[in-house]
Amino acid sequence: MKRRIIIADNSEVFCNGLVQSLKKYDMVEVVGAAHDGEQTVRMVKQLKPDMLVLDLLLPKLDGIGVLKEIYNMEKRPIVVATSGFITDYVASSVACLGARYLMLKPCDITSLSELIEGCWNENDLQKRPRESTATRIENLATDVLHDIGVPAHIKGYYYLREAVIITVEDMDVINALSKVLYPQVARIYQTTPSRVERAIRHATEIAWDRRDQTALDRFFGTTVNKREDKPTVAEFLSAIADDIQRTMRTL
Repeated sequence: MKRRIIIADNSEVFCNGLVQSLKKYDMVEVVGAAHDGEQTVRMVKQLKPDMLVLDLLLPKLDGIGVLKEIYNMEKRPIVVATSGFITDYVASSVACLGARYLMLKPCDITSLSELIEGCWNENDLQKRPRESTATRIENLATDVLHDIGVPAHIKGYYYLREAVIITVEDMDVINALSKVLYPQVARIYQTTPSRVERAIRHATEIAWDRRDQTALDRFFGTTVNKREDKPTVAEFLSAIADDIQRTMRTL
């Protein structure tokens, strides 16, 4: 069964380019293109697509407004958001409103197409019976990264959030960062494992430098020296994933 996609973008050139690029994938079908936010909401509610590719800078109703309008839909599409301008507020808002990915424009159409097609390869839709659990993990991961001070506008934020989610679901990846975790995140974001590693390391260092004492005690306790040592990426991921797992057991 083909996965149905709506593209919402003010640029007809971008829409047409993405439509043409997606034609090479048998599993996806573009069922509509919208050029303003109000039209986007109407089309999503009427057509109920599996995915929405959403430009955040739409006229009439911006992308964040669109996300708010469709947030409570019974069958909410996977959202890939794009924007030529990203701030901390924008990034955290779209994440809290359920956007799965956020890409900075101008973005490569081929890479975006591969990301879209890759969602089906990762069996996102086949996991619908576990969707509520997956959503809770994603929301908890987002909350934790905000609490510990990872800026939402840096690329490493999204790589780190994905790495946390993967680790929560399989703690064994902690022992195989280079061989398993980084390549898995890289496939999702159509980049290289080395770039994922650098960006995640940068994100964890920023979080550590911006930390407050309460967050430090909650996640790391006495496992690291609070004044001198910075946790390794493995320690960072392990502490956060363990906290989320304990939270999940109380829900």
